[in-house]
Amino acid sequence: MPSNKLPTELWDHILSFCDHPSEWAISKVSQRLADIVTERNEFALEKCRRKGVTLPSNVILSLSFENPDLPLDATLLFAHNPFGCCISPSPSTVRGFEVEESDGKKIFSSKWTETGVMERGALEFTLDYESMGIPKWIMDGLRPRIVVSAVLQRRDGSSIGSRVAATIGLWRLDGMTRLGKFASKQETVHIAIWTVENGQSESRCEIQMEPSATLHGHPAFGGSDGLRIAINSGNCVRISDVQLRFELPDEIPSQFYDWLIESRKLRESRSLKGARNCIEVGLFGL
Repeated sequence: MPSNKLPTELWDHILSFCDHPSEWAISKVSQRLADIVTERNEFALEKCRRKGVTLPSNVILSLSFENPDLPLDATLLFAHNPFGCCISPSPSTVRGFEVEESDGKKIFSSKWTETGVMERGALEFTLDYESMGIPKWIMDGLRPRIVVSAVLQRRDGSSIGSRVAATIGLWRLDGMTRLGKFASKQETVHIAIWTVENGQSESRCEIQMEPSATLHGHPAFGGSDGLRIAINSGNCVRISDVQLRFELPDEIPSQFYDWLIESRKLRESRSLKGARNCIEVGLFGL
């Protein structure tokens, strides 16, 4: 059992190397250690607030603090702010588009070959939830609403009297590598056709995936490791302002505790079979 007689500064240093379950266990040793852990939690949260990071509701934060298997990584929340303003992801694949930048935002314009043939454009944005500060238990248990939006414009020279279109698709990714580049399994969850009609110069597309969305009778993104946004067009277009946001519920959904019980049973079963334990990063990364 760890001694609680060490100086607070030394405990701060020790805790900076602990994962979330270890922090939780140390907080149960004595009231003094519980106070040190609580103070470190508050410091990490206050640092996020000062930067303007949007934190989960107090109910969700308390849920994480009280359960060693439900970690939140304040370092990643601080760096990415995944539950705040819209995320502007960088493309993982760009084909058939010229890339420009204006006011810090990327604009993708249809590309023409030297022979005057327009290339078919393809954009892909691959996102790994955990590297963005969104742990699996939030995606699986709380099931945030996922909103994807972008702007489609006619490129200069495209007739205002013609209709231009693009397709936008959302894919769930399972079994992603640590670098977030490959997935062992990919499935299309949603595909939409997105148009700029006659007489219009641009059109904004917004796709909302509700927590209740399903795929093969199961939660559409629950259990997945990441998300891919795929945009394709064979028209003379410009695509810009591609954004993504995750909207968490303020309260704990009714189905969450059923999910938590089942996930713990599954984890215990895997542990008994000798599966290697996964080390979770705690809140005290700052």
